[in-house]
Amino acid sequence: MKEVFTDVTELQGLDLDVIVDFAGFGTRTSGAIKAVKDRGRVALVGLGRSEWTLKSIDLVSRAIELRGATVAGVPEHLQAVIDLIGAGELSVRAETIAFEDIPEGLERLGRGEVQGRSVAQF
Repeated sequence: MKEVFTDVTELQGLDLDVIVDFAGFGTRTSGAIKAVKDRGRVALVGLGRSEWTLKSIDLVSRAIELRGATVAGVPEHLQAVIDLIGAGELSVRAETIAFEDIPEGLERLGRGEVQGRSVAQF
């Protein structure tokens, strides 16, 4: 299945095994917890916010696993993603910012204003 959703809450009812949260803003993570099936897993990669609150009842009552994950990953997985991008089957939304604009870019990230990824150009 290939579909694009603008909000994680649209995934509820799809009985998903795993959701990978690359944003990490709390609200999206909470939405992902609600969207996976009972005993499902949410892998948190993004660090959009350093702290946030979630309803523990959503984890406990449905035995959801919330797991932190590193972006470093397995080299073979990264190569598979690069191959998908090269074949035109996956696109990454990114904006380039100047090196000196990194502090403002981080502030925008913290306010939830960044769409996709910000890439600093040296």
